Amino acid sequence: MESSRRFYPRWTGRRDKQGLPVYVYRLASLDLAQRKELDAVSSERRYQRIIVLYEAMIRFVLPLCTYLPHPSPEAPISSVTTIIDLEQVSLTSMWSLRSHLQQASVMATANYPETLNTIAVVNCPSFFPTIWNWIKNWFDEGTRNKIHILGKDPGDALRELIDKMDLPQAYGGELQWAFEDDPCLDGVILGAIGQLPRGPAIFINGKVDKP
Repeated sequence: MESSRRFYPRWTGRRDKQGLPVYVYRLASLDLAQRKELDAVSSERRYQRIIVLYEAMIRFVLPLCTYLPHPSPEAPISSVTTIIDLEQVSLTSMWSLRSHLQQASVMATANYPETLNTIAVVNCPSFFPTIWNWIKNWFDEGTRNKIHILGKDPGDALRELIDKMDLPQAYGGELQWAFEDDPCLDGVILGAIGQLPRGPAIFINGKVDKP
């Protein structure tokens, strides 16, 4: 489970202004070695990895964020804000990742559609409009309406959603966090759980439980 996180959106350990967990997916971090590793894994195994990580999100991260103070305490936290970073992504790497990205996108849209609140696509390369015309059909209309294509300097738009201290520096914030890092938990989360558990875990009734 821990090694599988390298291939999919990762929780930063922070939340946006609504209390929703902030995830980041930096495609350039999937280097050639990792892309080969993905290709060496069966489609069924990749599907299982996606399911495990989504279940970790809905059984641990979302209940934890619901437990923490947030602007609408009467409503559970049931969705996430995701930044998709396309900086330094080449057309060749996008093409090599197409089956991986399509499988993850289609599975999420079909099985976890309500977990997607806002998707901000940043640092888009010049060829992205062509790619977008190709991949947008992976999503239903409701999901497409949640996807916002931002420019090379997305800081202003992202700071409307996420406080500067909770937004990674690469996107105009103050948080020292990169895609390869473990979640950087804020003080409120640390006070609630002490530290982030490794591997599968659930959060229920204010406590961390290991299955």
